[in-house]
Amino acid sequence: MKKKVGILFISIAILATGTLSAQKLNKVLKNHFKMVGQENLVKVNSIIMKGSVYTQGMEFPLTLVLKRPASVRTEVDVQGQLMVTAYDGKNGWTINPMMGWSEPQDLEPAQVKEMKIMGDIDGELYDYKKKGSSLELLGTESIDDTECFKLKLTREEGDSSIFYMDSESYFIIKTETEMDVQGVKTLVEQYPGNYKIIDDIAFPFSINQSYAGQTYMEITMDSVELNPEIADSLFIKPSQ
Repeated sequence: MKKKVGILFISIAILATGTLSAQKLNKVLKNHFKMVGQENLVKVNSIIMKGSVYTQGMEFPLTLVLKRPASVRTEVDVQGQLMVTAYDGKNGWTINPMMGWSEPQDLEPAQVKEMKIMGDIDGELYDYKKKGSSLELLGTESIDDTECFKLKLTREEGDSSIFYMDSESYFIIKTETEMDVQGVKTLVEQYPGNYKIIDDIAFPFSINQSYAGQTYMEITMDSVELNPEIADSLFIKPSQ
C-alpha cells in the first residue's frame, strides 16, 4: 500500500511540475507577443524591407519581400546583377548570375525549408502547435551578460531551433539552428537586434549570422513598408 501511495505522490509531483512549466512557457510567450506587437502583426498581409547585406568585406543592396500565406523573395544587387531567391508557398527557386545561373534554378530541399521559415510573417513561435511544432522552456541562460529565456522549438519534420529571448524586453536576441550547408550539417547562429517599432510592431533592423562560430553575414535594414500591393507572380518561378 505504501509503495502505491509513493508512486501516486510521484505521479502527482511530475504532473504538477509539467503544469507549472507549461504555465511559465505560456506567460513568457504572452509577454513576448505583447512586446513585439503580435496582435498588429497578424493583420499585416505583406511586407517590403530594404537595406544592405555585408559579407566577405563587401556591401550590397538588399530587398526582402513577404506576402501571406507564406511567400518570400530576396533580391541582392551585386554590382548591377540581381541575385534572386524566392518561395511561392510550395516551390523555391533562385537566379544567381554570379554562379552563371541566368535562368531560374530549383532550390535544394534544405533551402526550401529555410525559405518556408523565412516566409512565416507571424514567426515560428506564434501558433506553433497549429504548425505541427512543439515548444519547450529549457530555463534561462546568459548571452553576453543578458539573461535570456531559452526555448527549444521542434518542428514537425524533427529538426529544431533554440531561441534566446531577453528576459526583460522579451525580444529574441539569438537563435541557433543546425542546417544543411552545402551538404554539411552546420550550426547557424543568428543575432537579431536594433529593434524598432513600426506601426506598433517591433522589427529587428540588424541581423548578424554566423556559420560554425564564424561571422558570415551582417544585415542592416533601412526601411519597412507594411501592406504594400504585391503581385503573386513575383514569387512564382519564371518560365524558361
